[in-house]
Amino acid sequence: MGDDKAIIGGFGTIGGQTAMFIGHQKGRNTKERQYRNFGMANPEGLPQGIATDEAGREFNKPVITLIDTRVHSLAWKQKNAGRVKP
Repeated sequence: MGDDKAIIGGFGTIGGQTAMFIGHQKGRNTKERQYRNFGMANPEGLPQGIATDEAGREFNKPVITLIDTRVHSLAWKQKNAGRVKP
């Protein structure tokens, strides 16, 4: 199983409840962004995400995924501006 630097996960708390969080990290500066592949996961990251999900379930904790889909937002704005035909 490969390690995808864009996929991150671990236990955390929200509202006093412990949960497993899975997400992607883009990085804060150019060096970090290159290391994290600008937040774009590779297919090799799928087993890593699955293993993180299974760890949360093994400890009977909720699993929360955090995904930023900026491209979808841009396409939605273009569609509503009449630039993209449905």
